[in-house]
This record gives sequence, C-alpha cells and structure tokens, in this order.
Amino acid sequence: AKNGAVSINHNYHLKLPFSGYYYKNIPLPISVIPDSGYVFKGWGNNTKNDTLLVAQSDTIILTPLFEKVIQKQIIKNIPLKKEKKKINKEKKILWMLAWSFISLGLLLLVLYFILRSKEHS
Repeated sequence: AKNGAVSINHNYHLKLPFSGYYYKNIPLPISVIPDSGYVFKGWGNNTKNDTLLVAQSDTIILTPLFEKVIQKQIIKNIPLKKEKKKINKEKKILWMLAWSFISLGLLLLVLYFILRSKEHS
C-alpha cells in the first residue's frame, strides 16, 4: 500500500511495503499513519479500526488501504454583496408594486361605495 505508513509497537513509522519478524502470541499494537492528503479506509481484510492489537501464532499479512482526500476548492473574490444588493433592490421594487396595487384596490373600493351611496340618496 502506498500513501501512508504503519507504526508497530508505538515505536516508529514504517513506509510500506514492510515485512518484519516478531514473537508469536505476544500482543503487538499496529496503527496506521496516512500521508498528508490521504485518509485511512481500512485494512485489506475488511477491518476498519486504524489500530490493531495483533497476537498471532502464524504469519499474517496486513494491507492498510488509504484514499486521497477530495478537498473542496475555495473560490474567492466573488461579488456576492453586489448580487445580494441587486436581489434586495428587486425585492423592494416588488413590495412597492404590491403595496401600490393594494392601495389602488382600496381606493377604488372606497370610491365605489361613495358613488353607490350617492345613487341611493
């Protein structure tokens, strides 16, 4: 596996691939250290823990799996304030139009009742 290292018995970081000899049946902590820009995704045997405590009596093969981190690109210098001001200005215009129509409707309603009351008197 590339893009990372392992730490065996909390002592050192070993670049991969690595093989070594250790005592049988003695617990041995093994952990992974991803390279910059990578994350640990699991071991080749479907184990997801980034630290294992291994006490094997037989030879074992561990393959750490790393995945490149997809970083979001930060876009700068976008004139969002201008766009926001434009939207706010458009909202104000729409509100003014709406209130104008409501006021005109109320005025027409009042005129209708005034004219109607004069016809009946």
